Amino acid sequence: MKKMIQKLTQGIRERKHLTEAVLTYLVPVRQPLLLISQVQRSGGTLLSQLLDAHPELHAHPHELKIGRPKKEDWPQLDPKESPGKLFGEIWEENTRFFLQNGYRKDIKTREQKETFRCLFLPSIMRRAFLADLGSKPSPAQRDVLDSYFTAYFNGWLDNRNLHGAKKYVSGFVPSLSSRPASMERYWQDYPDGRVIFIVRDPCSWYASASKYMPQKFGNLEDGLHQWTASTEAILESRGKKPQQTLLYTFEDLVTRTEEVMRSICRNTGLSYHPTVLEPTFNGMPIRAASSFSVDHVSHGVIKETAQRRHLLDDSTIRRIEEKTSSIYSDALNKLTPI
Repeated sequence: MKKMIQKLTQGIRERKHLTEAVLTYLVPVRQPLLLISQVQRSGGTLLSQLLDAHPELHAHPHELKIGRPKKEDWPQLDPKESPGKLFGEIWEENTRFFLQNGYRKDIKTREQKETFRCLFLPSIMRRAFLADLGSKPSPAQRDVLDSYFTAYFNGWLDNRNLHGAKKYVSGFVPSLSSRPASMERYWQDYPDGRVIFIVRDPCSWYASASKYMPQKFGNLEDGLHQWTASTEAILESRGKKPQQTLLYTFEDLVTRTEEVMRSICRNTGLSYHPTVLEPTFNGMPIRAASSFSVDHVSHGVIKETAQRRHLLDDSTIRRIEEKTSSIYSDALNKLTPI
């Protein structure tokens, strides 16, 4: 019993020392958010993974889930609330999952076979958040978000890209772009931010989306409504803030990857770095989160995903083109040059 108590006491001391070390050498994260958003199955995950190891980014490794009640609802916080309550309102529960089970892109279906060690410590994240936000006498919502990202990246103990001169935090939130009120709140918090939109050929998109999420996109008319609403919202945002929003096609992203990534770096002020040519998690190569089997591919960008329309029958293709050709043409005319 005495030895057991000694081991327990030693463990408590070590945890205390670890927490104190993180707080003592805390790296403040105050950079604007480089947001990626569009309807699901359009390349947002791929783009976030291409940016993952860029040395000038704090790259959020999964979908950013600080919104409530859904991730695509940009937060509405009361900075006057206690720091403890604020942390609970934007805390991403999947960080605990990653600690216990390792990181993988698809938590629910386990379709992605790769799993990576991911040492998030929620208790240290909370302590870091309380300490950082507590140092700000009259915080605004942006201050709360800065403290959260400070806590997130410092509490991720095996984060390989914490240090160095950073220009942005990067994060992917599917469908946030379709919610004008959420986009407006994002711009209120990040007037210095940048947003990257991706639009995918609607036939290829439907072939992928209806297979991956049949309950949401399986009905053709419902699926096309969501694709159209997303694209219309993207074009509206692009019109309002042409200097701060970028628009690319999924097809260019996977077939002209270097050209697109050079354009993104040029238009956001990032230095071009060769790491942006390979999808990674925490700097380690990661397989695609595709709707279709990728077992024959080791890693890297899969160019064949650019063409999925051949999986649809002719009548479905005709209906999709009837509903989307006009707005898709508008989107192609408003792309960011590459």
